[in-house]
Amino acid sequence: MKWNLWLTCAGLLLVFHQGIEVGAVQCEIWEKDRQLPNKECPTGCFAIWYNISGVIRIEHKNCWGKNAGGYKDDCEGTMQIRDRNSYHAIFCACHKELCNANLTWTGSSTNVSRYRTVIPPTPERKGNNNDHIIFVVVAIVGTVMVSLVVFMVYIKKRAYFKPEPESVSKGSEVETLIPSEELPPIDLKDVLSQGQFCVVRKGRMGYKDVAVKIFPITQCSKPTPSALTEEDMYMVCKLSHENILKFIGKHMYEEGNQQQLWLVTEYIEQGSLSDFLKRNTISRENLFHMAKGMALGMAYLHAEIPRVKPSIAHRDIKSKNILVKNNLTCCISDFGLSLKFDSKDGPGDTHGQVGTRRYMAPEVLEGAINFSREAFLRIDMYAFALCLWELLTRCTAVQEEPVSDYKLPFEEEVGIHPSLEELQDYVVNKKLRPHFPAEWKNTDQGIDGIIVTIEECWDHDADARLTADCVAERVKQLYGAGKRQTNTPLAVSYKSLEHENGLLA
Repeated sequence: MKWNLWLTCAGLLLVFHQGIEVGAVQCEIWEKDRQLPNKECPTGCFAIWYNISGVIRIEHKNCWGKNAGGYKDDCEGTMQIRDRNSYHAIFCACHKELCNANLTWTGSSTNVSRYRTVIPPTPERKGNNNDHIIFVVVAIVGTVMVSLVVFMVYIKKRAYFKPEPESVSKGSEVETLIPSEELPPIDLKDVLSQGQFCVVRKGRMGYKDVAVKIFPITQCSKPTPSALTEEDMYMVCKLSHENILKFIGKHMYEEGNQQQLWLVTEYIEQGSLSDFLKRNTISRENLFHMAKGMALGMAYLHAEIPRVKPSIAHRDIKSKNILVKNNLTCCISDFGLSLKFDSKDGPGDTHGQVGTRRYMAPEVLEGAINFSREAFLRIDMYAFALCLWELLTRCTAVQEEPVSDYKLPFEEEVGIHPSLEELQDYVVNKKLRPHFPAEWKNTDQGIDGIIVTIEECWDHDADARLTADCVAERVKQLYGAGKRQTNTPLAVSYKSLEHENGLLA
């Protein structure tokens, strides 16, 4: 761009320097009875011709090399020039556009020069005569160049500082989806978790850690329905939000007769919320920060965003499927049981009683689901309330040290492996929920608001439950209510029990 500007300006200077003359006029050009194209002359024109018995024969027409300021506007011959022929040539000089096109004789036969004419050469152009023109041109070109540079800098700065439009999703730190054929080689490391249908392993892809969810495929079968559903949620629905586990790409791994579907996601350092709470207690600030992230992820998942994504019910919300980053931002994962709702279509043919038994809503345990979008979203909010309760049980703002050990919802009431009948009796028939000790209440307005929010989200009446949008907005408002002062940074304010016990390396 800069070279083009300089070349253009240099060309303009050259044209102006060579083509513009002060007072220049167009003159006819004749050489030996042959007319040539007109040209521009700096000082004027001249002509030499013969008048033979009333017939004009042109000998020469060209630029006059001397100052023609004293000559007339018309080429009037007033003098004859003696030459070696018997005829006398007539000469005239003038200073006007094409003034030597029309020739007239106003002199007498006695007005004859004793000297033979010498045709003057075309005058040399002197740079000094055009210095002021060149100065003007340089000034104009310089001004134009400066204006262009300023304009380009302005456009560049404007583009750089222009804020990005707010989008419905907030991207995470990991790159967007990479097609499977372009995934770099992945070096598998430790096993992170083991399930009935898949195993999750830590991997190294280039210079970053990733998580690889591996679904085995036998020779005569396809990937499990949960694998296909999760792949569909990432690939088709294109989930993209800070509080949703970031999908990187998929890969079909083959070695001999062994075939596997790999779903590659970002690696979350602290693992699941359940594992994190087993190891750590959290402060008041952590509680609200983590609760807000969980609610925003749920709100994004449930929202239908035209031309972006459909509304999605997770259907297996639990603390094992919520992951915790190093800065304690929570993100939702594991979409193998998820259900999407298009604007025109319902949930389709689906089984209602799915998910983890402990987190099932009363209507799911009872088998009395209304197969509508709103019904499935409210089922998610019931399980979400149990996860909020788990957060609160490990918060130092509601109980003094030492904080009680981490327990799953209903673990005290029905144990580690409850049956469906036990949960139906406790949750559906008795309408009981995990309890809040009396000392947790009436000490902090923000904490009291969280407790009320939890109770409204696990309400027995599904229609009375809060939406994820409402919860996210409420958590933001509650954070400032009755806030206690603290100087502890957010990212390091949780207390690790392993550190307390000296178990960390």
